Amino acid sequence: MKNICFFVGDISRSGGTERVTCKLANYLTLNGFDVSIISIYGTNSAFFPLDEKVKKYKLFDRYLKGTLSFPLIIFRLRKLLKKKCIHKLISVESMLALYSLPATFNLPIENICWEHFNFKINLGKKTRNIARRMAAEYCSYVITLTDRDKAYWENNLKCKAIIKRIYNPIPFDNMYLPKFEKKKRIAIAVGRLTHQKGFDVLIKIWADLYHYNANWTLKIIGGGEEEHSLKTFCQNHDISNIEFISVTDNIQDYYSEASLYLMTSRYEGFPMVLLEAQEYGIPVLAFDCETGPSELILHNKTGWIINNNNVREFEERLIYALNLFEKDHDTYNKMCHEAFLNSKNYHIENIGSQWINILK
Repeated sequence: MKNICFFVGDISRSGGTERVTCKLANYLTLNGFDVSIISIYGTNSAFFPLDEKVKKYKLFDRYLKGTLSFPLIIFRLRKLLKKKCIHKLISVESMLALYSLPATFNLPIENICWEHFNFKINLGKKTRNIARRMAAEYCSYVITLTDRDKAYWENNLKCKAIIKRIYNPIPFDNMYLPKFEKKKRIAIAVGRLTHQKGFDVLIKIWADLYHYNANWTLKIIGGGEEEHSLKTFCQNHDISNIEFISVTDNIQDYYSEASLYLMTSRYEGFPMVLLEAQEYGIPVLAFDCETGPSELILHNKTGWIINNNNVREFEERLIYALNLFEKDHDTYNKMCHEAFLNSKNYHIENIGSQWINILK
């Protein structure tokens, strides 16, 4: 039995990276792999459901600062990997290759880098660029989330690693398409309220179209550093048909009643929310930002891909979508059905089998 280990920052976080890691760990466990997860720090208690057979370890109780943290992390990681006889180590995010590759030097452990950011984004950290070069040179595989990102790796780095695209699995297991009668005049947008997600742009678009959406509600679900400024903007401009909702464990309830999904992100890695919405039969509108939307949306079939940052085009498509819901039920319902079918391509059975092929 292969002993597989995921190396993460903190498995107790509630982010998309942690959720998909738990999802894949559960699938591999059910398929006969011995799976463990090593966190650099944290409570060592997974936020998302995790099979009790998955073993969890942590290197430290809390976040470490300073230059001394680097060798300490490598030392403890190496010691634990040797003790647990790990065969394959999956670094969940390229930055962690800075630790995993030195920690496994001269050990019979295969390194796999599972990238979760798009190649053009380093979040202001030059070390991320170094980590990517290391992963391309010394890992056996680098797993990207989109074909576009795969091309960026292959065209910009000297890759000895095999660069392979494997989409993330969809988190839910919704088996039924919600009936049209249950859908309401609700548009939905989900994500952290940060500059990256572009909610400031979305709110202005929604406000500009009040003549068309006066009897609709835009529900923005999430929290973050821009929450106060976004709410203040709505108050100052008397925008009454936008509702802010805190992070919730019952996000499926909001998807079930929504009729449109809107995304105006400035950049993404793999925008899982687009698949979540489609799994609930919701047509989606999104800017063609780097990276993900152009691969996850079937244009004019499951939604609409808008030229990046083209606000006018987004508004025109949104008006069309609103009218479609109101006046052309047949076409709208067909898009809902196509969105639902498209999401099935990303279920864990399809995605997990691709992982098994490189881990077996």
